[in-house]
Amino acid sequence: MDQSDVVIYNSDFYKNYAQNDAGSILIKKLSPSYKKDTNVTIDECEFFYSFAHLEGGVIRTDDKYLNLKIITSLLRENSAGS
Repeated sequence: MDQSDVVIYNSDFYKNYAQNDAGSILIKKLSPSYKKDTNVTIDECEFFYSFAHLEGGVIRTDDKYLNLKIITSLLRENSAGS
């Protein structure tokens, strides 16, 4: 299996809510033993008023092989409970 490549482009996330983790985006490797890179690019996006009860008001990551790029994006008034 090859690496994963994800691009989120020109998207708005407004008033997202999570009972646990990650108000807007959760990046998690389902098989932790899989040692290939995960490449995520978030470009020209806006995140407003997202909330998570635990961790990651906007983004929560659980992938030690993650390459995350956030480019020309705006994050405002987001929060997490813990």
